[in-house]
Amino acid sequence: MIPRRPLPLFIALASLATAACAPDVSTVRMGPVAPSRPLDCGLQLIDATPAQGVPPGLELLGYVRVIHEEGRSPNDPDVLKLVKPEACKLGGEEVSVGSSMNFTNGFRSGSSLLYAVWRHKVAAGKPIKF
Repeated sequence: MIPRRPLPLFIALASLATAACAPDVSTVRMGPVAPSRPLDCGLQLIDATPAQGVPPGLELLGYVRVIHEEGRSPNDPDVLKLVKPEACKLGGEEVSVGSSMNFTNGFRSGSSLLYAVWRHKVAAGKPIKF
């Protein structure tokens, strides 16, 4: 005999469904290692892509990728709220859209948004000893 416990089963299934739809944020650090900035640091969204070459006076620190629900725009405030703390951790000062696309696979549909994180060039400092 199977015990009837529909509420715990419903909660478990709802949790799985919510987790599958939750935004996914990841980062890749490249180039120079910059000190982290406060998570609420000031950033500027600029019109530059790594494919166009490095903008004058800037250096590429890395990328932030966001997988979100389908139809999200790269300048959507909810998406930028997810990008901001990650870009600040990388030491970023400027952010640009690297790519933006919608996708559908066997599991979900969504938007894949890639942001390049930049900072203004600084004079080379002493190597980090550890």
